[in-house]
Amino acid sequence: MNRASVVIILNSPQTGRPEAIIEGSIISAKRTAASAALAAQQVHGSGSKTYLGLIATGPINFEVI
Repeated sequence: MNRASVVIILNSPQTGRPEAIIEGSIISAKRTAASAALAAQQVHGSGSKTYLGLIATGPINFEVI
């Protein structure tokens, strides 16, 4: 069982009332991975050699790869 879950409520732009409720753990993992990848890119720069080390093998690190 995954250790985290996310509930996303989508509201109508016209009324502001909820229209959809979705499970959002994949969206959250992709967003977190994108920020980690961007940070790594900024720290690393544009060198010719690239090494990557990850601790753990959860869904967020899967998305980072």
